[in-house]
Amino acid sequence: MKTTSHTPGPWHFDECDGALYVTDDTQIGTIAEIMTAKVDVELDQDKANARLISAAPDLLDALQELARSEEH
Repeated sequence: MKTTSHTPGPWHFDECDGALYVTDDTQIGTIAEIMTAKVDVELDQDKANARLISAAPDLLDALQELARSEEH
């Protein structure tokens, strides 16, 4: 299986200053910054996108587990 390199999870997002910051457990640095929209409907979409980004390490783990189970 191909090895990947990324900031290990878990990641989470914080809403602050009109942006969503996806950070790791150490809170040392920002992994992604999602600028939020001024319109409420778009703000909900921006928050959903930030939650999806923050779930990336967990999704990767699940996909790798599925790939391992398919190999057996």
